[in-house]
Amino acid sequence: MERDLFAEAKALDLVAFLENYLGNGKKEGKSYRFTACPQCGQSSAKSEKLSVTAGNSGTQHYRCYRCGAAGTIIDAAMAIWGVHEPLEAAKILLGENAPRAVVIKRSDSKPAEPANDPQAMTAAITRIRQVTANQNINDPRWRKAVAYLVEERCIPKAVVQEAMKRLILGFIPDDVSNAAQFLERSVGREILEASGLWKPGKKIPGISFRPIVSFFPKLTSAEFRIARSPVEGEKKAMRYGVGSYPWFWRGSNPAATMLVEGAIDIMSAVALGYEGNILGLPGANSWQPEMLEAYQMKNPQTQVYHICTDNDVNQKDNPGRMWAIKLKGIIEKNLRKRADITLPESGDLNDALRRRNKT
Repeated sequence: MERDLFAEAKALDLVAFLENYLGNGKKEGKSYRFTACPQCGQSSAKSEKLSVTAGNSGTQHYRCYRCGAAGTIIDAAMAIWGVHEPLEAAKILLGENAPRAVVIKRSDSKPAEPANDPQAMTAAITRIRQVTANQNINDPRWRKAVAYLVEERCIPKAVVQEAMKRLILGFIPDDVSNAAQFLERSVGREILEASGLWKPGKKIPGISFRPIVSFFPKLTSAEFRIARSPVEGEKKAMRYGVGSYPWFWRGSNPAATMLVEGAIDIMSAVALGYEGNILGLPGANSWQPEMLEAYQMKNPQTQVYHICTDNDVNQKDNPGRMWAIKLKGIIEKNLRKRADITLPESGDLNDALRRRNKT
């Protein structure tokens, strides 16, 4: 029997979902009230403008008494994450991998929006990196984001600060409204809308909910990440732009290079004492042989590669290990270099760091 993804997504708790982004709701009888709205943002602490109720079918709906926005958890997810299609939002809510969402035509659908301008995306990401360069790690505006990396992810503060210094890592304010103002003031609404980072007509861009920013080389792409552990079915990070290059950390031993998944694992490798160069792939399958060949040409001193992708022991066929084996074959055949697979006991490299810190 074919799954009804919309029904499954709508059965999720809308109140719990909103509380992860808009703060705690206030229970009033059979409904909940919020002071913020996915569409028009935050109001004063006394203005409980958004109401969540359950209809006769049991599906929860929200309505904002300020801007008139209304809908189900799917509509809320589309507004918060900047997703344009309901099916894509439903799949993300359910934890599905949906790189190409199916377009669902609706009678009330608006004309298709113009494609995002890649030059505007690069300009926006460049400007965000410029305004996040030389940030003070102790600035209270991103206190929660730093605390998440240091306290929950167990990455030493010195390593976080070094990533900031190397312009790999930056922060936007933890507070959603302040983040939107920061982005509009620093980058400009016009560039943000042209790039697709700010959906036209919305008062708050989806990236305002993701204050941890990791910048790819060439500034054609960036990753925006939540500053807490994701709830079930929630996407912890979103990448924008064209990710043609991996993250890169230059170490003190150029003879060795480690391959990991993501910027968090780069910092985790440094915290665990790895002294070689580190390449952070945006996913184990997000690479091309040409990428590694170009890297080897620019770093001819590299003699050995340590492949440390995720060890997905709880997933069928363990995709992290499968891609590690493929990477090993490419490195040994195309680069003619030694490649050692050194996966964590389970999970990713950051899981290994946290396990070490607990012992």
